[in-house]
Amino acid sequence: MDRVTIYRALDRLTEEGEIHKITGVEGVVQYALCVNCNSNHDHRHDHIHFHCTRCKRVICIENVAPQFSLPQGYQVSETQFMVTGICAECSKND
Repeated sequence: MDRVTIYRALDRLTEEGEIHKITGVEGVVQYALCVNCNSNHDHRHDHIHFHCTRCKRVICIENVAPQFSLPQGYQVSETQFMVTGICAECSKND
């Protein structure tokens, strides 16, 4: 398969709600499977993404709901939360 075919497949899976895009540090785009989305394609990706500076993985943290407030007049269409540090797996090796 060539690169264009792979990106088309990723775009289609994103549109169909099977995966979601994560724009990580330094603008690198990664993809993750949708876990808590229902069959009606009601997608809730307002969870935290954790970037480990040691192993370089990006992990979806599903059980933490970030909160924020915007000034009046702003309308949110999508959120992405990236937290950077050392993941639990790498912390065990200290």
